[in-house]
Amino acid sequence: MKNLIQLSSTTRHPVLAQLITAYNQLDADTSRIEQIFLLQKINHYIETCVPDIELTEWRNSLGQQSFEAHLQRYGISRDGSTLVKNIQFAAAITQYAPSVPSSDMDYFSALQARNALLANATDSQNEEETTKYIQYSKIIMHQFDNDLDLQDKYARSQYFLSLCYAKMEALRGAVDQEFETFQTNQLGERTGNNRNFTLNVEGEDKQLVLRVEDRNSLVNEQVLQTYPVSEYFSEEYYVMMLPFKEGYLETYRPVVLSEYVEKGSLDNYAYSLLEFSPDDLRRETQNIFLQLSDFCIKLIESGHYHPDIKLSNFLTDGKTIKVSDRKTITNKKSPKGNEVSSTPTFSPPEYRVCFNKQMTAVNPTKAFRITLDMPSFMSYQMGMALKEFVMSSIHIEGLTPEMFLEWVPITSILGEASRTQKNLFALIQELTRTDPHDRMEIVHFQYLLTKIHLPHSKFLAEIETLSPQENLSNAREVELMRQLIQAPQQFTPKLRQQWRELKQKDVTTELYSDPRVRFFEHAAKEIKDYLQKIDRIIATENRKKAGSMRLAGSFLGVPIPEVTKIEELPALPVMPEKIKWYFEILEDMPTPMIETSDMEKLRHIQMRQDGLLNFQTISPSPNSSSLTTSPDESPNYSPIENIIDAHEFADNGEPFDSSTFRLVPLTPHVQPHDSDRGLDSGSFVRVPTKGDMLQDNKPPADVDTELDTGSFVIHKQPEQQKKQSYMKRIIKGMQELDPIIAQKPSPKASDIDSTIKRGNKGN
Repeated sequence: MKNLIQLSSTTRHPVLAQLITAYNQLDADTSRIEQIFLLQKINHYIETCVPDIELTEWRNSLGQQSFEAHLQRYGISRDGSTLVKNIQFAAAITQYAPSVPSSDMDYFSALQARNALLANATDSQNEEETTKYIQYSKIIMHQFDNDLDLQDKYARSQYFLSLCYAKMEALRGAVDQEFETFQTNQLGERTGNNRNFTLNVEGEDKQLVLRVEDRNSLVNEQVLQTYPVSEYFSEEYYVMMLPFKEGYLETYRPVVLSEYVEKGSLDNYAYSLLEFSPDDLRRETQNIFLQLSDFCIKLIESGHYHPDIKLSNFLTDGKTIKVSDRKTITNKKSPKGNEVSSTPTFSPPEYRVCFNKQMTAVNPTKAFRITLDMPSFMSYQMGMALKEFVMSSIHIEGLTPEMFLEWVPITSILGEASRTQKNLFALIQELTRTDPHDRMEIVHFQYLLTKIHLPHSKFLAEIETLSPQENLSNAREVELMRQLIQAPQQFTPKLRQQWRELKQKDVTTELYSDPRVRFFEHAAKEIKDYLQKIDRIIATENRKKAGSMRLAGSFLGVPIPEVTKIEELPALPVMPEKIKWYFEILEDMPTPMIETSDMEKLRHIQMRQDGLLNFQTISPSPNSSSLTTSPDESPNYSPIENIIDAHEFADNGEPFDSSTFRLVPLTPHVQPHDSDRGLDSGSFVRVPTKGDMLQDNKPPADVDTELDTGSFVIHKQPEQQKKQSYMKRIIKGMQELDPIIAQKPSPKASDIDSTIKRGNKGN
């Protein structure tokens, strides 16, 4: 066989030239193992380099001296996937290699060790290196011989590689011919810089995907394929680098022939779950996010990090998730802001500060100065992905982008929520805390996903065990809030001083929304209890004003008309100081957290109590603690100004009504389900060590006294809304930035659409 074609003496790749020279000096009949070893080193060098014209033309050359011809001599595909070539090189070595000492090394460890040998791109080989290379290759082949799933993947890859060979060579430009069997079409909407196309082959039922990725090399891919995380990657059958014309630039990009995942991206899959029962919806959520968290854990174990975790970047067939878009994965644990590419909407605040207010452009100076912590970064994005999934799989009336981005409990959005919804939103909040050091680790998130059937209070106790409150950056403020919430209706002087401290600190909404505090839950309950007293007084006055006929009708179930207004009541119970505190906080919230009608009642009572309306108060009983409030302790509240502002913004010309300018939260019907219990966590769920957590609490046998024992609350959508839910329109409107990286020019380059059509029927 003729020698492998040499590079020119002025090559920009001297290392490759040395490997080629060393290969050509070997005897093809007596040094086959050494030749295969060098061929794989050459292949590794090519696939981990940024391509240019010289490298691409050498790799794609034809004839007996070509790289492809020398690979085919040993049964190796030039353009096969990394998985396929790993097996083919190992098979070639096993065919010619002598016996070597056995090893207990596992499959992925052998792949990693072999890659380390290949990365040592020297042209000299010693006996020790060759022995190790043979040993690693035999471990790989042993795994292949005993792993039926791996054999099936390999068989599919070989089948589609041969089936689509003519089409792929046409894309490369090596064949200028139309084929009756191939047809491509745009897949999905054009978002970002990645492009996806369906490939239909006549006579083949299975649809394929052609993926043009927005990256300039496959360096990380060679490493990632040697770790268990690769089990989540979509199946790939053909991989090559091609030049494309993009405006005035010509760039090299990977073109990948891969499997078509039937259910599509996870965001589309979430919208398809609207009709699922609560139990089925809970199981689907657990299944998807147990896998997604396992992917992240294994990715971190491989020394890599994903800075763009969002539902649209993951695919599913309804059972397993697949990761197709891997271009943004980095091996830097603490990169600068300008070293990662991420969608601002789903990214943590420490990264969003790099962007302008419109989130459309990066400030390079800010990005260069910011250092990111990638495990914490990924925790935040996991929380946002879970939030999108949960809010997409139930119908939420009046959802806005601001509501999606707010750090609030689920009850502030739905009004009432099931146990599972409360627990999932507690996880979302723990993952998306503002301070990176406060965020829950993904391994703890994965464990807690198996506990979302627990009553909410017990679930919060599980969170506290894994992530103690004392470790939070705002631990002192959280504890002060909890003391105030647990205090009696009338504050003691000490508690009143704590209240002043919190007011002086200008405590943010985030503290009130903290799941460790449960402020809104307690506030809603205590306000409701207080207003029930007022309602009973109003009902008494209504009965006094009703005639005998109306009173008689009330015994038959006919309600007595509500004619009494709060300002008409002769006397009212004094508003407790704690209710004043709740009311003052809730008034400042950008989004209403309790029913608007309840806020209106409190507003009228506050006006009466401030002396703006004449009224009498019912004095506290002698046994109750008296309260003397000095002027500086009363809430900083001007009800008259609020009414004027409300009239100012009302555009219907009608008398003031809060419904004209306030969003009324939806109060859904909650369907209890007794079957909402535990989940078999599966073999890949990481249970924290004994040092990290206490012994797990078992689900109680008695009936839960909380809102329900069910899972999600399902709200049926009208058919026209189901086609594209409100949530999807919101997410779709949030922009992403994908930088285009210029590469070396190629004279044969054309635009992506024209390139993909090459070889098509009727092109």
